[in-house]
Amino acid sequence: MTEGDPPRGDAPPSLEALQARLDAARPPSAHAEPAAAGRDGAAMGVGLRIAADLIAALIVGTGLGWGFDRWFDSAPWGLIIGVFLGFAAGLLNVHRALNADDARAAPPDDPAPDDAG
Repeated sequence: MTEGDPPRGDAPPSLEALQARLDAARPPSAHAEPAAAGRDGAAMGVGLRIAADLIAALIVGTGLGWGFDRWFDSAPWGLIIGVFLGFAAGLLNVHRALNADDARAAPPDDPAPDDAG
């Protein structure tokens, strides 16, 4: 038997008492809000989406430039221009994604007046 256990024959402690003992035994970092983990996961999702948008646009631009070079025998100019255009398109996608994310996160300034009145 340990120090905090009730003697045999007594009623077991209530759930509230057990929860209080568990909370007291946990380290302070374990008391963090579960919502913070959700925010971290959402931020990670936005970051991965931005990285994927940028990489995909760069790959598409490079592929189109390479194809242009093969079709018109203009190497390396099509590839160089394709890389720059792909990078620019990727940055535009990142800008749009961040603006859309900011618009969702921001609270509305003034609610629209109700026209039914």
